[in-house]
Amino acid sequence: MSEQFAFGPGGVRSVAKAVFTPDAADARDPSGFTSPEVSLPRVLLVSEAPAAIDAQGASKTLRALFGTYPGPLRLVTQASVAREDDGLDRAAVRDRVIPRRLNRVGPRTAELRERLDFQVITRFGSLRWVVAGFRPDVVIVCPLGKWGVAVGAAAARFAHAPLITYFMDDWPGTIAPYPEVARLLQVADAWLVISDRLREVFVTRYRSIAPPTLVVHNPARPSRGRSAVGDAIRSTAAPTNSAGPFTVVYAGSIQPMHFDALVATARAIADLRGRGVRSKLVVHTHPSFWTAHESVWRDLGVENGGLISHALLEARLRDADLLLVVASFLPTHAPMSQSSVQTKLTDYMAAGRPIFGVGPAGAASLEFIERWQLGVTCTAPEPQSIAAALEKWMATGVARESFERTAHEALKMHFDPDVVRPKLWQFVANVALRSPNLASAPSNDRA
Repeated sequence: MSEQFAFGPGGVRSVAKAVFTPDAADARDPSGFTSPEVSLPRVLLVSEAPAAIDAQGASKTLRALFGTYPGPLRLVTQASVAREDDGLDRAAVRDRVIPRRLNRVGPRTAELRERLDFQVITRFGSLRWVVAGFRPDVVIVCPLGKWGVAVGAAAARFAHAPLITYFMDDWPGTIAPYPEVARLLQVADAWLVISDRLREVFVTRYRSIAPPTLVVHNPARPSRGRSAVGDAIRSTAAPTNSAGPFTVVYAGSIQPMHFDALVATARAIADLRGRGVRSKLVVHTHPSFWTAHESVWRDLGVENGGLISHALLEARLRDADLLLVVASFLPTHAPMSQSSVQTKLTDYMAAGRPIFGVGPAGAASLEFIERWQLGVTCTAPEPQSIAAALEKWMATGVARESFERTAHEALKMHFDPDVVRPKLWQFVANVALRSPNLASAPSNDRA
């Protein structure tokens, strides 16, 4: 028997004893238990993502999941991205110590420099004291690259605490084999993953037996989402301007895993305009993503909607007839397309507009759209096929309200922060029960 933790809208409750039984997991409680808690584990979160309030992608998701964690939490991140002005306890660790100019000697020298960097950072840098000064009960590593793997593994060793990994996509599948990823996954006490597909990929590729695993998405709710679902739909589903062009909106970064499918969709919409169909594609992204291929976007008539703050994004998304999700068709990016459920999907659901998914068959984001009946997908890479799918959607006149209702009901039941966070925190707390730090410390020392 062991102490158990539980989280919920009521906050901290009473002390109880229970046994952690992951096989008892169900849709309501994937952690396998429903017992009250005694105290909150001290969480050390390691990631290249700064988890800033105004961030996108993985950083935004980490902020949404852990920004309101009710117990002690410290984020260890790279010094180049660390921020200190938004309420999170952060500790910055150097990105590198060896000058990058040594890379010019050749790729082998670059790889050696990288490994030496990680050795110096993890063995002789400030990381050991950052960990010792915080005394974590559990370490969560969300690596976006090799730095996160190296620093996260070292932090877990220094902490003598249970380790949880959180992978939001299969970036390890896009680089040369990196044994440290396999070692990190194999020694982890639990996994957090963005999709069941990613869990299966890791089990197969690294010949690993998955430990207790929880699928965790970016939580979201409609801006007025505390009202009943029907009221939320009526208040957020104002019709778009029927006199204006059919508007497709894309919001988010434009990474290599998005680029070719986004260009194909832009060509499709340009083709529709050329045939007299009033339509346009509006892209909301960081200026750096826009300017990197500005000539392409201008040639195809794509409108630059600029980077919109999260507070205003939902209103902009509600101006769309369709919201666009794209996943690369290129074999090079197949690991990302096949396993990554993109962060923007739940934000799109909150906006209450149908979603148009463009990408290869089996892409995790497209399967998400189909599973939750959120819109329409196209798995053909040719612009003419994408244009045909759009024309069919416009001609069908499908009642948008049915998609809005479906999206909001799914958010309320599965992706609302009040649902996602307690499940996640309880899962983390149960893993933390294995921590010798937690077992040996008096309860009044846990603050």
